[in-house]
Amino acid sequence: MFNSLILPQAQLAVEAIGHALAYSNGLKAGLPQPILDVYECAVIRQDPAWYSEQAGITRIDQRLREDVAISSMLPDLPTYLSELHIENYVTAPIVSDDAWKAYLKELPVYTGSTPGRLPQFQAHL
Repeated sequence: MFNSLILPQAQLAVEAIGHALAYSNGLKAGLPQPILDVYECAVIRQDPAWYSEQAGITRIDQRLREDVAISSMLPDLPTYLSELHIENYVTAPIVSDDAWKAYLKELPVYTGSTPGRLPQFQAHL
């Protein structure tokens, strides 16, 4: 019985503890509330039925909370992203406009020609 009923729940319990610790440490570290709110919504999305059944947060309330959280974070998103100094960790050219433009200039350009006009298609309603 333990193996079939309790053990499968162990991962969810460990993840829940990890989420609680992450949120608590984020709060202690002084993360802005909008970031914490978005994190909370992301955690709720992992098991919306549990939050509906156990915390009484209906699915529509979950979506509304998510909308408020994201809407409150968006105005400051450029600041949050710049404070991450992501360029120190990510080498993808899409990280900055200048890197992206330089990357595009390095891409090969292929050209071709068609022997005639492409056929015109018309929708028949």
